[in-house]
Amino acid sequence: MRVRIIFISKHEHYNELGDQSAYGLASGVVASMRLIGQMLSMGLVSFMFSLYLGQAYMTPELNPVFLKSVNASFALSGTICVIGIYFSLARGKILAKIDEIIGNQDYAPLKSNPGSKNMDFNTLINEG
Repeated sequence: MRVRIIFISKHEHYNELGDQSAYGLASGVVASMRLIGQMLSMGLVSFMFSLYLGQAYMTPELNPVFLKSVNASFALSGTICVIGIYFSLARGKILAKIDEIIGNQDYAPLKSNPGSKNMDFNTLINEG
């Protein structure tokens, strides 16, 4: 089984590699991920409220407990964000390393074979 990978790290190469017919699919994926993120966030906050408040009705006496649940929700969300930032930065370092391996030669293998939009990593390294 061969794994095909496209490496796009510069915006000016996207038009050469990208297929405009996939814009609708990309837009749908982005919208779906945004909606899933919103649902997970609401689920997380609802879970924290139920964990701290239980089945109780909101009354002024429960305001301190409510604020603790809000603070815990923010702390957990902030932790998840920091983890996401770390992985995003790690991804950037991986792409930079790939550019270094390829030699940053304007993706010559892709330009030399315009009919093939997907080339495997070994071909990029050997021809780059």
